[in-house]
Amino acid sequence: MIASVSSSKASFIERQFWLLSQHDKSSAYNVNSIFLFENLDFSRFVASVNAVINDVEVLRSSYELVDGEIVRFDKFNQCSVIEKTFNENNIEAKNWVIQNCNQEFDLVNEPSVKLISAKFIGCEDLVVAISIHHIVIDLSSKDQIAKLISDAYNNFGQSAVSKEDKDRFNNYQLFSQYQSSWLTSDKGIRSARYWREKLEIFSTIKFDTPKVNNNEVTSKGGSIRLDLPQEGWQALKAFSKEYSLSPFIVLLTAYYLLLAKYSGESQFCIAVPLSNRKSPIFADTIGCLVNTLPITIEFTDKDTVFDVLKKVRISLLEAHRYQEYPSIEIINDALKETANKDLYRHGFTFEHPMQLNLEGVKTEVIYYQPLNPQLDIFMRLW
Repeated sequence: MIASVSSSKASFIERQFWLLSQHDKSSAYNVNSIFLFENLDFSRFVASVNAVINDVEVLRSSYELVDGEIVRFDKFNQCSVIEKTFNENNIEAKNWVIQNCNQEFDLVNEPSVKLISAKFIGCEDLVVAISIHHIVIDLSSKDQIAKLISDAYNNFGQSAVSKEDKDRFNNYQLFSQYQSSWLTSDKGIRSARYWREKLEIFSTIKFDTPKVNNNEVTSKGGSIRLDLPQEGWQALKAFSKEYSLSPFIVLLTAYYLLLAKYSGESQFCIAVPLSNRKSPIFADTIGCLVNTLPITIEFTDKDTVFDVLKKVRISLLEAHRYQEYPSIEIINDALKETANKDLYRHGFTFEHPMQLNLEGVKTEVIYYQPLNPQLDIFMRLW
């Protein structure tokens, strides 16, 4: 399980997730994909995941604090595997898998990839979860890893990756070096100035802290599933098309208006993850490049819904232009300049589930509700 160990300095994105994981000992940053499989060869599936780990450098990572620096080590060449057998109780098995998905990662002493499997006596069905810590994966990387796992499984558990492809997606260390040099470039200095000026008067909205029955304050999180009816989704797409907007902007605007209604505030920011892959060199890089940025707008009493849509669109376009400035630096700047500790409390994102294409295997994605929120309120759509 232990690879030959080499090390490198962590990127700004990795440092951010390391600090978050140390501060908040929870499963908030576990990226979990859960499936119900029929006719899966689990040994072959494990071999396929391990083949991908051996092909993808960042998936072998562990992280440690060394002389005040967060360092990434190339350490683990296999995933952790957790298995249990059940007596035809699908609900119990799913709950057990989800419970294990909600276990925090030890980023120093265990792999950043886990496989969790529940099998049934006398039945070919399997409930399997792939759990990966966010420090090594983002949405783009999740899609690439899904394809690599599928290709390896369909190649009898063996790697199906060419040397050219390995070179293309194994350049995360180059991204880390690029980030450091970019910060001191003219573009980096302009971006820092933009965010400092943008956030000088902005914070985030504050709701009353939830209370339990005995009226004591609680910090325990939870999640609520909301299903958009098919006719509602079709109407949303038609509206977006008519006004040349993306469904993302329309739904983000609705979220702004909802928070404004219940908070009574009209000037605030919402944290939105952006891909942070402006350079074509990093379009196919596997690792965590995503940068969560505070999208800011200001309402007035005279604003119509269309006015707010326009403001959200403009603010999002500006954020895209300056998306390479690391959010950990934005937070540090906000603390230095305005003592603002509340930039990141409410978030919004689109995050579709992992899709696998395994030959001869019937695959069903199981909906997963995170136990621990990344922020006070986080709307995740798929």
